Amino acid sequence: MRFVFHGVSVDMQENETIRLGGPRDSAASLPQRYKASLFHPAPMSMKSVFFRLLLSFGFVLPAGRPALMGQDLFLVTFTHKTALTPDLDAWHPDAHRRRHREGLPVWDQSDLPVDSRMVQAVAQCVTQARYPLRWFNALSVRATPAEIATVAQLPFVRAIEPLEGQGFLSHWADSARLDTLLDLQRSALQLDLLAQHGLDGRGVRIVVVDAGFEEADTHPALAHLYDGGQILAVQDFYQGDGDPYHHDRHGTEVLSCIGGRYGERALGAAPGASFLLARIEHRSREKPIEEDHWAAAAEWADRQGAHILNSSVNYIAPRYSYADMDGKTSLVSRAARMAARKGMLVVCAMGNEGDRKWHYLGAPADVPEVLSVGGSLPMLPERIAFSSFGPNARGQRKPDLAAPGFVLSAARGGGYDEKAGTSFSAPLVAGIAACLWQAQPELTRAELARKLYQLGHHYPYYDYEVGYGVPDLRRYFGPDTLPVAPTFGIAFQGDSVLLQFPDSVMTTDSTAYPYGRLLSCHLENPAGQLEAAFTVRIPNRARYYFFRRRRASAGILRIWFMGYLYEAPLAARDEP
Repeated sequence: MRFVFHGVSVDMQENETIRLGGPRDSAASLPQRYKASLFHPAPMSMKSVFFRLLLSFGFVLPAGRPALMGQDLFLVTFTHKTALTPDLDAWHPDAHRRRHREGLPVWDQSDLPVDSRMVQAVAQCVTQARYPLRWFNALSVRATPAEIATVAQLPFVRAIEPLEGQGFLSHWADSARLDTLLDLQRSALQLDLLAQHGLDGRGVRIVVVDAGFEEADTHPALAHLYDGGQILAVQDFYQGDGDPYHHDRHGTEVLSCIGGRYGERALGAAPGASFLLARIEHRSREKPIEEDHWAAAAEWADRQGAHILNSSVNYIAPRYSYADMDGKTSLVSRAARMAARKGMLVVCAMGNEGDRKWHYLGAPADVPEVLSVGGSLPMLPERIAFSSFGPNARGQRKPDLAAPGFVLSAARGGGYDEKAGTSFSAPLVAGIAACLWQAQPELTRAELARKLYQLGHHYPYYDYEVGYGVPDLRRYFGPDTLPVAPTFGIAFQGDSVLLQFPDSVMTTDSTAYPYGRLLSCHLENPAGQLEAAFTVRIPNRARYYFFRRRRASAGILRIWFMGYLYEAPLAARDEP
């Protein structure tokens, strides 16, 4: 095909190797809704039909769920509250200060306690009464179907819904060299700039909601937190006691990626922060997740004055379908949204399903108000193969950011090891958030989230792989050093688009880009959703790149390359 580009005739063959994600990815391994490119029609909505069976006594169960022969978990929601004021004396002063900063009232209806008489009446009908959840005016219970049928007849019961689903810790484990990994994870985010400016998260409270904190109180990576009184409170919501230091070390690994140390060096961004530890899960990946633990932990963190909540646990199939990843269906998503509305910055891992059948994010990363973090390669700001894709089921942008998904963290027996998973991407971002809040404590949650978005390496460009990109703290501490002048030329001819890269761009800092330079492109349709997107690596020797647009495509075309964002409206073409 021949192009005439600024008076120069160029003969080219159509590029057939558009790749989404890292160098090992292939289009065949990607979710169908994200395979769309500018020259392929985007599929229709991926939302699946989700049938529910309405039982005669007023509660719902998802279709296809086996009959409940034994006990199961349910959320019993009440019709009203009777208390006039909450017990504010039980709240930590930081909880009041956080609400004042956000411009929120001292308390609202959701802060009123659940009526103890209603709780007692339900407790007499069920096997186990678990957590009164004031945010939802509800009580989680363990009960048989017959017991639930009795509860449903109580006049103050508004609704009953099942709670158990399948959950997954968002991590993989691996073993390999450690010598350069810490350098990579710190340099990818420019974390050294925080220490240079005296920022370590001091004065910020972070709650880590996870599966267990085995060895956390004895591991050398975290000794400074215990010695310095930075572990403020701990709770085991799974077993109902105050000892989270057993059964699983996933939370220990996650905690180390926020505030841990490797000798004299920080593993994460916020070794000076204060922490609350909440164990909510069993170590087995196959055990059904009990979402009320997560909700109860979030309410506990609210009362304890937490500023940031980090969650590296996902909730996906078989309890939920992708259509349920809408930010409002699962209890854990509703609880995360409520925590955000109370002024907490909720940071959640996207999940590790990008190269598996599920493909997509898990709850509560589907909540718009949650800062959802995907995984990136340790040496390049592009999606690591396992990181889950967005958007959520309503087509809203997810993830928001990405961070290295292959990191150095605390490990068994007081050692250190490589870990892989978005579980470890999220705490890296949570630590950065703590440092920014330390520097600017007047920021509201939403204002802090916007500042974090703006740190993304290709902000304001975004996609469904890494969101706004990998945070680059050089954007916070000084003027944007990335180029603003155009880094490519563009020409349109019929359905074809040709990009030209000048020598001055492609030969600069070649040693910093040994694998080429990333180019990202998307088409945002009039509804604000990405119906086409791709990322490709341009070899340093290349001077042209060519792709075809789909004739019916219309919306905003954006192309990001080496810090420059091209943006222009694209109209559908009617001519043959």
